[in-house]
Amino acid sequence: MLESMSEEALKRLSKLTGSIIEELIMLLSGLRKQILRATDTSEIKRMSSQVDALVKCIQRRNSPRLAESYRWDDH
Repeated sequence: MLESMSEEALKRLSKLTGSIIEELIMLLSGLRKQILRATDTSEIKRMSSQVDALVKCIQRRNSPRLAESYRWDDH
């Protein structure tokens, strides 16, 4: 029973992680459009920093180790 609960929790986590990644990708797309329209270099640099932060978030959320860290340990 504990194992099936763990599997269900992992499935829910995977769905949630996927939704978060989709949201972050939409934010990236919006920033890309803003960067393409921007003319002020300081604004472009600020948005570029935001892009870097979002990419790091996606990489962390999409890490294979993330799923492993949520597995229940029977030991």
